[in-house]
Amino acid sequence: MQRQNERLQQSERELREIIETIPCMAWSAAANGAAQFFNRRWLDYAGLTADQVENWGWTVAVHPDDLNALVDCWRTVVASGQSGEIEGRLRRFDGVYRWFLFRATPSHDDKGNVAKWYGTNTDIDDRKKAEHALTVQNSRLQLLLKVTNQITANLELRDVLREISACIREVMDCDVVHISVRENGTGEFRIYALNFPEGKGLIKEDLVITPEGAAEELLTP
Repeated sequence: MQRQNERLQQSERELREIIETIPCMAWSAAANGAAQFFNRRWLDYAGLTADQVENWGWTVAVHPDDLNALVDCWRTVVASGQSGEIEGRLRRFDGVYRWFLFRATPSHDDKGNVAKWYGTNTDIDDRKKAEHALTVQNSRLQLLLKVTNQITANLELRDVLREISACIREVMDCDVVHISVRENGTGEFRIYALNFPEGKGLIKEDLVITPEGAAEELLTP
């Protein structure tokens, strides 16, 4: 038994040495999901100590907007006993957040029960930025196509501008879009076309408005 324990401890030390030296952010957790170990690359990235990230302390490095989904996913994976993955942002030591792919895989004992969890965090920030840029480009092309179709299908200017406002609101995912024309010789603008489906009539076409604050600075020639 003693020799078996010694071999097990030796294997554990060798495994930890491998995890410390691989070019990847790696970690391990107990069967219940409580974190036990993070390799040096992970700790250096987050600027945290081993004591700070132990158990659930590592969550301080997760972006607040991603925290609940990530924790819920991890608990679901632990409960299932199956491998799992999720994307989320981790804070770097300098405060910058980057996107990572979180992967976790269970290790089983002789009886088939989960004895430990091993995981990696893979930096996918460049891929996410490329995906976002492609989404923005596609949205702009979609908007251009819709606007072109409306212009060719309708020669009434106000109707065309109404359709353009609707297309912009859909693509930009905002509540209201209006196209306004400056009143001659004044700092006021008249709403010429409006798309505001949830409006209660407070804002309507031909309403004269006076821009204030940032809007005034933007519209001042």
